Amino acid sequence: MGIEDKVSGRVKQAAGGLTGSEALRRDGLEDERRGEAREEAARQQEAADQQQQRADEKAREAERLEQGGGSEPIADYDRLNADEVIDRLDGLSERELTDVETHERRNQDRKTVLEAVESKRV
Repeated sequence: MGIEDKVSGRVKQAAGGLTGSEALRRDGLEDERRGEAREEAARQQEAADQQQQRADEKAREAERLEQGGGSEPIADYDRLNADEVIDRLDGLSERELTDVETHERRNQDRKTVLEAVESKRV
């Protein structure tokens, strides 16, 4: 895609320079610019996707709060990976463990987290 256009453009520019072909050099410049534009478009799309993901997370949080789901059982819960959640289970009360379990089942439903919650109850 973008990198291929850039490389192709540079090759054409070099060939144009060697052969004295201004048209080939111009084609190479256009290819290189097209490659740069595609790369920039891909970066912008990735940023937009990340922004959409954050918006979706906030929408889910708002919906959960509207349904009386309360706040996250552990601070920044939805941003934590499974190991980070499991590390924060120590010292939680039975009610807090239930909140974690309920939240996890409604959202990511990670088996490792649910098993860790269960093991803390025993």
